[in-house]
Amino acid sequence: SSDLLQQHLHWAAPYQPPVLRVLAMQRAVALAPNVIVTAGGQLLDDNNGFSNSELCEHMPAGYNGIVAAGGQLLMAMRHRETARVNEPMIYLPADVNYAHWVYGVLPRLAAFVGTEHENLPILLHGDVASFHRDALRVMGVDDGRLRIHAARVRVECKQLFYCTTSYSHHAPSATGVRHVREQVAKRVQPGEVKRLYLARRHAKDRTLINEAEVIALLERHGFTAIDPEQHDFATQASYAAGAD
Repeated sequence: SSDLLQQHLHWAAPYQPPVLRVLAMQRAVALAPNVIVTAGGQLLDDNNGFSNSELCEHMPAGYNGIVAAGGQLLMAMRHRETARVNEPMIYLPADVNYAHWVYGVLPRLAAFVGTEHENLPILLHGDVASFHRDALRVMGVDDGRLRIHAARVRVECKQLFYCTTSYSHHAPSATGVRHVREQVAKRVQPGEVKRLYLARRHAKDRTLINEAEVIALLERHGFTAIDPEQHDFATQASYAAGAD
């Protein structure tokens, strides 16, 4: 029935791939990675496409950076220092969640391709790890373009170019993901392993109780088990590109 169809559309609406939009902002302040206040007082916090109230529901117990109040976000950041940036920059949050980084941050670079801002320095805001730098190099962004500020730093920006999330409710931007794949293909050669199993034996959560038995079974059928977290971004991409 049409009512049932409308109900399904309502349920599916949050999971539609997001459209990438670039916001050119004057005198914006990055309070925390991907939490930005515009000069007009608007809060931008759509890292994964969640609304304020949804984001509050996903906060773990005891989280001391953001608290829920009436379905809104109240920032209670303790900044140890403030950085002032005068040069125009593209803003990228150094998300510590690997999937969010790969699907929710890297694809944002697609929005700047072919624009006059494509080669601007990149403000990488957060606690940067080796996988952030590795992935950006594979994307064609060398270290010289990066301006890194730790998560604890409040960054005041004279001119900031911010792309909205490319990963809404775990639905990635097709345009953004395509751009990442194209950039990776330019710089990474496919590996030789055709049957691949991505193991979780060293993962902190979502582990398999009988993974050893699963791996033994798969290896008898020609699969190779690898631990993705033990390889850099380029090697991970090489394995994935070569697999059937």
